[in-house]
Amino acid sequence: MDGFNFNRKLFHLIGFFVPAILYFDFFRGAFDFKFASRSIVFLLVCFLLFSMSIIEVIRLNNPKFNEFYLKNFGKIMKEAERNRMNGVVPYMLSNAIIVAIFPSQIIFMSMAYLLIGDPLAAYFGSKYGKYRFSNGKSLIGVLAFVIASSIAGIILMIIFQSTYNDSLLSFYENGRTNFNGLIIIFIGAISAGIAEFLSGHAWKGFLEDNLLIPLVSSVVLTFLLIIVENKTLGELIFPINDLFLKI
Repeated sequence: MDGFNFNRKLFHLIGFFVPAILYFDFFRGAFDFKFASRSIVFLLVCFLLFSMSIIEVIRLNNPKFNEFYLKNFGKIMKEAERNRMNGVVPYMLSNAIIVAIFPSQIIFMSMAYLLIGDPLAAYFGSKYGKYRFSNGKSLIGVLAFVIASSIAGIILMIIFQSTYNDSLLSFYENGRTNFNGLIIIFIGAISAGIAEFLSGHAWKGFLEDNLLIPLVSSVVLTFLLIIVENKTLGELIFPINDLFLKI
């Protein structure tokens, strides 16, 4: 887990707007799209992905532009990213994929694992991580990730319960505490922690936690909902062919 970067983590918290827009369907009916919120968010994320990819190609091949970029935006970058790909690129790619495929509740959970678990793991790992593995990541950082992600997941379950009674992963189910849901988010947190632990900087910084955590946790949560809650794949996976379906 990389060192804690407050400016970067604060910037990444904006990522919660993505599942929030989908969950509360902010753009319902816009532009005559049947799934307007999902369509608009997907297009916006793809635009940002394309723009950042172009900027990164120029930055990494033009020292003068790189110097200008680092002077103005270096505070929200990791130190190691000065000479490799900005983590925003894989972050936007993971957002584009999960927005196109998964339900908003699963996207919320996967983003919580990344945006809450990862920075707290980095903080506790850099401050108290005495026992480290061969990849430089610490035991305390791994534990902090799983605990923080699980707590964030429980809070989201309560929010889901208080907004939509039929929401996936609500805190209560049939008037009782949804223990199956609690088990699902805990296993999801562990899977996200494993993805973070195994993530690295292969492919010039592309294969990192910003890409792996949302993708791995979304797949695991979907699989667990099918197994534990008897959901079907059709109930959980959005039909991507309908992304730009008109009303």
